[in-house]
Amino acid sequence: MIKASTGLGETPVSGVLGALYGAVGLGHGTEAATWPTPELAAMLRPDAHDWVDSDRWDLWCYENYPAHRQAMREKLAQWVDSATEFARRRGIPAVLGEGVVGHTSLLTRFEEDAVGKDIAEFVVNRCLAAGFQGVVLTSNVDPHHPTWHTDQDWMRRVNSRVTTG
Repeated sequence: MIKASTGLGETPVSGVLGALYGAVGLGHGTEAATWPTPELAAMLRPDAHDWVDSDRWDLWCYENYPAHRQAMREKLAQWVDSATEFARRRGIPAVLGEGVVGHTSLLTRFEEDAVGKDIAEFVVNRCLAAGFQGVVLTSNVDPHHPTWHTDQDWMRRVNSRVTTG
């Protein structure tokens, strides 16, 4: 098994989440002049000084996603193409592990709602067209995440394409 990120790093596509982490002062190499950053302060829950409001987090992602959409798709396509070539050269099956969008907090819905599903299906389509033997749909489809219970029909539909392909 290889990850689609072979040869291109082992982190998920940063795109809009990378921009968010930078804006809130959590990105790699980020040095915030003030803490919390104004962007992070605007996302904090009013009942706690260090917890992010999931809706505000998602809203930031939705508002800023259009500027990153194409670059994220291009990076994902590069990863799939790289993994396809890597597997072909070695005569092994290609399998995509989790993590195509990036880490999102437990109660955020960015990755699980329309945008995340669109990204996930884009990757599944690309992987299936390239002959991948398996694909994990998203980063956060674990039994303890809400998606496991709220998006079963979507997961079954997309997974059936992978398992019957």
